[in-house]
Amino acid sequence: MNRYRLTDKLIRYRHIVRIVTKYGFGIIVEKTHLGKIFRIPVRKKKREDLSAPVRVRKMLEELGPTFVKLGQILSTRPDLVPLPYIKELENLQDNTYSFPFEMISGVFLSETGKRIEDVFSDFEEIPFASASISQVHKAAYRGKKVAVKIQKPGIEDLVQVDMAIMYDIAGLIEKFIKEAEIYRPVNIVREFEKALERELDFSLEARNIERFRKNFESEPGVLVPMVYFSVSTRRVLTLEFVGGIKINRIDELDRAGIDRKKISEIGLASFMKQIFVDGFFHADPHPANLLVTSDCRLCFIDFGIVGRISEERRLEIAGLLRGLTEGNISDVMESLESMGALKEDTDSKGFREEMEEMLDRYKDMPIKDIDVNRLIEEVFSLMRRYHIWIPSNFTLLVKTLATLEGIGLSLNPDFSLSSGIKPYLARVMFERMKINNLFKDFLSLSSAMSRIVREFPSSLDSFLKMIRKGYINIAFEHKGLHDLISTIDKASNRLSFSLIIAALIISSALIMVSGAGPFILGYPALGVVGFVVSAIFGIGLIIDIVRHRNM
Repeated sequence: MNRYRLTDKLIRYRHIVRIVTKYGFGIIVEKTHLGKIFRIPVRKKKREDLSAPVRVRKMLEELGPTFVKLGQILSTRPDLVPLPYIKELENLQDNTYSFPFEMISGVFLSETGKRIEDVFSDFEEIPFASASISQVHKAAYRGKKVAVKIQKPGIEDLVQVDMAIMYDIAGLIEKFIKEAEIYRPVNIVREFEKALERELDFSLEARNIERFRKNFESEPGVLVPMVYFSVSTRRVLTLEFVGGIKINRIDELDRAGIDRKKISEIGLASFMKQIFVDGFFHADPHPANLLVTSDCRLCFIDFGIVGRISEERRLEIAGLLRGLTEGNISDVMESLESMGALKEDTDSKGFREEMEEMLDRYKDMPIKDIDVNRLIEEVFSLMRRYHIWIPSNFTLLVKTLATLEGIGLSLNPDFSLSSGIKPYLARVMFERMKINNLFKDFLSLSSAMSRIVREFPSSLDSFLKMIRKGYINIAFEHKGLHDLISTIDKASNRLSFSLIIAALIISSALIMVSGAGPFILGYPALGVVGFVVSAIFGIGLIIDIVRHRNM
């Protein structure tokens, strides 16, 4: 059941329509017929004193916390938003107003069942940081300095109303503005809703932080604050307080005697580890979320937005990035195809030709001189033109890398993301070729083949039942059917033979691992015999296939 009243939604609707119109986007109101519904005149004239990207930013800021968050998330989507808008959306400022201490203490009491003064020996009533959905206070807990992040009152209710309106407007845009259909506005809103739900749940952020701490516990150059779970809930997050300098305050870093080159190297190594080793990375590394401590360590804060990359996806991403930096169009196309980005209706030939032409401009350029930000923008601009969609986690990764390059260059003029990333791309490829990974792939393939064989009788039975019931009509014209039957018979024999060989290899491997006797030259005899027999069978099968020219 919705917590908001219909009247709340209607009042908020009118407010949104007025602001959208105020900033010169009345065409959207007009085409979606919202102006008629709410009887609000549409302003035809744009505000000529401001560019369109600036007007979008100001509009989102005036619309409030939910829309500010939408803009911030869209700033991480170069596949959807052109570069001039991304640059402007990166300047979005969270509403910095803060709630009175009495209201914040009420949230704390309702969440923990305890009063602030009964938990903390000291608590600063004026927050030292205030964002759109929360504010952060310094406090003392069990003799330690802590930062207490508390969600602002009423935010969840406002978000719920705004999300309902966003879905309405996205649906109207898809219905009435055909040129916007390719951007799938409803899907964008759905992705945004999931991201916002995660940000509103501080317990998820606490688990993210704890995972980062474990990943970096053996890295002396990286600091991740400790979570005090006993004083953390869904709307309250208590962390170890870390004092430091924001990474973009170059003058302060120099006055503190910080080695900026060292910090840039720590930052690069830490993100490469997050992306290509852990598969779990901080996806919002703007300067406010990266602090440098007095002992020259890099501290990560605010883990509301994180990216996750599976092992398989890491290989695809490594192939794509390697293809882009080395100008190898085949690697690029193969990786995009693996990601499912190239659909049946995609003009793959046209895209390939334009992509190849673009990469040719970078081919002979020294890798350290490649401007990753520019390369990324050109690639995504091309993808937008050809309506090529890639996983949102990949766009988060790309935006993270682009931000990392900007920060790295501000710290160290000789910083090169392209050079730094290359060894990790090679490492991912090498790891994939290790024997244990190949063996895992083989086991996975064998399992899939075994499942197909097991399910074949029931699938065939279902298929025949559908034919009998008239759901499927098949007309046969006999032309060389005997040869077809003979071919199918040979293929099924080879498949069965392959499964036997696979079973021999797997069982032999298990015997070798178990170390069961008797032994030949120090190795389990049954395992050795199994490998020899499977090798003979495998060679025989290959010879038979080659002899009949069926490879």
